[in-house]
Amino acid sequence: MRCHAAYHAPLPLYAGKAEVGGPAFDPQPIGIAIRKDDAGMKEAVAAAIDAIYADGTMKAIVEKWGIADAVELLK
Repeated sequence: MRCHAAYHAPLPLYAGKAEVGGPAFDPQPIGIAIRKDDAGMKEAVAAAIDAIYADGTMKAIVEKWGIADAVELLK
């Protein structure tokens, strides 16, 4: 939920009404579901994720949405 709060708190609708109270605690990992027998899809998704970390796209996404301090990038 920290991502959600980090995104919404600075919006004009919440100005002076909401703020993020501190750093994230007890972060939860997320994943992408792929059928076990679909090795090609697993490899393609892994390659895509590696690419968006490598070229800075992942960092740009979290910065664009104002959640850079709310998520832990894995690479």
